[in-house]
Amino acid sequence: GWHSKPFDFKEKGNIPNKFYTHINNYIKDVFSKFGWEYNKTKVICTSMWAIINKKGNFNIEHTHPNNYLSAAYYVKAPDNCGNFKATNPNILNRHVRAKSEKANELNSNSVSIKISEGDLLIFPAYLPHSVEENKSDEDSNQQQDPLKEGQEKAQDAIDSAKEKMDSASGQLAQGKPGQAAQQQKDAIEDLNRARDEIDKQLDELQQQEKMEALVQLEQMFSEMLEKQRQGSSQVLVLDEKRKIQDGRLKRADRIELRSVEILERKLSEKSEEAVNLLNDEGSSVVVRNVVEGMQNDLLAIADMVDGNETGAFVQRSQKEVELTLQELIDAVKIAQKMEEQKQDQQNQQQNQQQNQQNQQQNLLPPSAELKLLRLTQLRINRRTVDFEMQLNNEEVKNDVLKRQVNEVTILQKKVTESARELAARGQQPLESEID
Repeated sequence: GWHSKPFDFKEKGNIPNKFYTHINNYIKDVFSKFGWEYNKTKVICTSMWAIINKKGNFNIEHTHPNNYLSAAYYVKAPDNCGNFKATNPNILNRHVRAKSEKANELNSNSVSIKISEGDLLIFPAYLPHSVEENKSDEDSNQQQDPLKEGQEKAQDAIDSAKEKMDSASGQLAQGKPGQAAQQQKDAIEDLNRARDEIDKQLDELQQQEKMEALVQLEQMFSEMLEKQRQGSSQVLVLDEKRKIQDGRLKRADRIELRSVEILERKLSEKSEEAVNLLNDEGSSVVVRNVVEGMQNDLLAIADMVDGNETGAFVQRSQKEVELTLQELIDAVKIAQKMEEQKQDQQNQQQNQQQNQQNQQQNLLPPSAELKLLRLTQLRINRRTVDFEMQLNNEEVKNDVLKRQVNEVTILQKKVTESARELAARGQQPLESEID
């Protein structure tokens, strides 16, 4: 569905700020029911946005890492618009369980909630949730279209130009060229106005799609980071168990290690989804190269874990993935902030907007790309030293390690190409943006 850019809810008196102020008591009540410590000065809203799901739209399962609570308020909710679905996040999902004769709150793995207009749902941010498909028969045209007003202005200008052209034609036929010339001039002005409105709408649509992609990438990378941290923690615990069990893992430990392998492979698949999204949005090769490199690392980790490896090399590999994901999240956040600033500037400088709108824009600004490129080179340097240490140890030489060395060699070439691309653009970011 349609996803707005984040709201500015910090400006006192605007609608998002009033809404946040209004629901504060509900948030405090939820903290109390969970038995959590509540400190008014520390409990803050990190982000707020709007979603419009038209018929056939839905939202895939996700969480909101690095937050305590999430909330959803339904401004409009016609029949069959899609239930809110929550999934049990507990360890239950990784274990065999008895077949249930009757579903209840103790044995259900998920719950589907029918919502109504005006409902406010507040729930833990770690709770996996989704929104089912909107099957409402309500006319989608009745739903608010963020671009409708501009489209109507463009159409009005075109209609006005048509009337003036018809009038000019009639005046020419009556032998009144002077009056016809004025009508023709006015018609041209109307057409220029229509063109400007259409260009503005196309630019806003492009910016909207870009912001949606950035929000989606931040959410995707944040969820991956949360799961990677979980997998890293499991490997660390299992390696400690191995040390006190004479270098062996019990059957239950091996089963848990198998779950880590599955997790790492799923994260690799998720990386491929991110690459596809980056391709769709025309991002530069810098970000794609980083994500593709991370995808290869995740596969290598899965293969090592499949070989019952839990040692320091595997743990360092996992930490490198965590660092990569955090760096990607930071880069995407910089891009979102700069995109918001750009949109604000364009709203104030319409003429400048007209000159810039036809230029192809990368998903991330040069400053974010350069920072990501520098961090990637540092990571390659660390991995190169790590690989050399492993290769000097005859006991650990294997096909996975050789594959990793080959992949980091390819990544180094891609990073070099990316640096050339940034240099060719001739855009020098401020030093304060890259530190």
